[in-house]
Amino acid sequence: MSQHAMLVDESRCIECKSCTVACKQENGLQTGDWWLRVWRREQLKDHLVRYYNTQSCRHCADPVCQFVCPVGAIQRGEDGIVIQDHEKCLGCHVCVPACPHSGMKIMTNGKVGKCTLCSHRLRELKSRPV
Repeated sequence: MSQHAMLVDESRCIECKSCTVACKQENGLQTGDWWLRVWRREQLKDHLVRYYNTQSCRHCADPVCQFVCPVGAIQRGEDGIVIQDHEKCLGCHVCVPACPHSGMKIMTNGKVGKCTLCSHRLRELKSRPV
């Protein structure tokens, strides 16, 4: 089984947020909804150190969100991508605090949304002839 992942070189991040905008556009998210966020972190040692962290679903091997969902709206596929069925989601938000990576987001419609690792694009790539 192959495992997909999103690699972000946070040492090169300048907090331009173009990755969050691209995610929002690609997935047709409404105003106020985000699946990918960039957070600024600062530490004062002998000098100020500023760095940035991306925050989204990590597509865990054993996703806690899947186990706590009362209706089975979250499933981990053969390719390792954790997908949420928006039709099944009740909007109970049980998965939100359960996620250790803050990958589950409460959307403006009251339901929960999360990164799909652009699975629609990955399917498109698989279907292309080599």
